[in-house]
Amino acid sequence: MKRGVFRPTLLLRQYRPQHAVSTDGRVHAQTVLEVEAKRKLKLISEESARFVVEKTERSNSGRVIGVDLGTTNSCISYIDKETNMPRIIPSPTGSWVFPTAVTFDRGHNLRTFGEEARASVRTSASATLCSGKRLIGRRFGELGRVQSQLHKTNQLTMTEKGDVAVEIMGRTYTIVHITAMFLRYLKIEAEKFLKEPVDCIVVSVPAYFTPQQKVATEDAALCAGFDVLEVIDEP
Repeated sequence: MKRGVFRPTLLLRQYRPQHAVSTDGRVHAQTVLEVEAKRKLKLISEESARFVVEKTERSNSGRVIGVDLGTTNSCISYIDKETNMPRIIPSPTGSWVFPTAVTFDRGHNLRTFGEEARASVRTSASATLCSGKRLIGRRFGELGRVQSQLHKTNQLTMTEKGDVAVEIMGRTYTIVHITAMFLRYLKIEAEKFLKEPVDCIVVSVPAYFTPQQKVATEDAALCAGFDVLEVIDEP
């Protein structure tokens, strides 16, 4: 997510199945939930630079949220039922953004997120991961200068499949796993605010994301308990 170009309320507008968007561009929450009944991910060759999405059976219960999953900050939007207009869900401190950060305690039993996690960088840098989006879906050999943009205390390692993982206080986590934890946190915050279950998500990612990175982002959302309607490029 680029600073100064942060437009999270466009997320649900970007989700454009023909029957999910009216002629004036407004997204209707009910029709978003009535998209095709079948969906699954299918990755074709990276050389073709295409990301193919097919539909699988889903339930039509619960709310849809849009998440701008940013490198530094993330944002949650939803469609107001009364006005059919997108709105932003505030963080627990009243901010319009949620810092994209996760902190672990020494026993790996308690995790904190958002503002609290970012504040922990000063005292528990080795237990905190910020800017994990730079790593999602990447192979270890593809890191290059990305590694230098992370906090020096984040020890990166490689999984058996060659994917990037991070070692935090003696335990290894995949980036998909940590991203799923953060998305689960956003899901809980959205449900607190909306006072109803949130089942479906539209996630925005940078336009430069490779098919593998899009698949990894969707995997994280699925692990977080979402039914993923779409992974779209940032506005």
